[in-house]
Amino acid sequence: RIAGSLADAAPLRVREETPPAGAARPCFCVPHTRAAPPVAAWGRAGRQTATMGRGAEGASAAAAGVAGHDLTHTVAKHLDKHLVLPLLEFLQTKGCYDDKSILRAKLALLEKTNMIDFAIDIYKLLEGAEEAPASMVAMRQGVLDKMQSLIEQAAPIVQFLSDPQKLASLQPDREYNLALLKANGIGDEQVESLYAFAKLQFDCGNYSAAAEFLYHYRTLTRSEEKAFNALWGKLGAEILMQNWSVALDDLNRLNEGID
Repeated sequence: RIAGSLADAAPLRVREETPPAGAARPCFCVPHTRAAPPVAAWGRAGRQTATMGRGAEGASAAAAGVAGHDLTHTVAKHLDKHLVLPLLEFLQTKGCYDDKSILRAKLALLEKTNMIDFAIDIYKLLEGAEEAPASMVAMRQGVLDKMQSLIEQAAPIVQFLSDPQKLASLQPDREYNLALLKANGIGDEQVESLYAFAKLQFDCGNYSAAAEFLYHYRTLTRSEEKAFNALWGKLGAEILMQNWSVALDDLNRLNEGID
């Protein structure tokens, strides 16, 4: 797993005035996420109404009160970076912290992932810049080069898994499946490349593809350790897509493996 932390991010600053209506911001830190349940919208509407009634001073006091009980910074030290991003999105909707402090925290996290396009958008929003700095452009190109390399390595097995007829031919028997793959020109090296490819998909924010490839990888790899690590990654992807029932099944499998 990738250990996530807010340790080197700038401290979040409590908002000191009524939250202004900001411009629309990109919300693709959690791709393929379902719409928030209605209760979330009710909560936002209630907060907005209360803010209007209290005025700036009341809103500031309420924000400071909520921020005083916020454990995000403590919890985030034990979470993967991708799981921290939705927490920051939630804090931003609550209006407890200054928008720029939230954006800086997001940027500090994103710079340690491969979600470079999102990081560039946050940077431009923070700095009022039209162009990304050369370091971020170079980082983006590096991610693209790595992606291209892994696509080429994993192409045979990805193409196999993308064929419905071939996919249907797989059985619960690992050795049978590996023999079938070998008959199609796919060896252990290509199987292992699927793990690296899925991990990069996750780090780029493509959680749907990551979950699918990690699922297939677990059924094919001969490494029990990597299969267990892949289950951690799949759990994270399912949580980020809000596939709660699937995530619970994965969590139970992890509990069994740890026991």
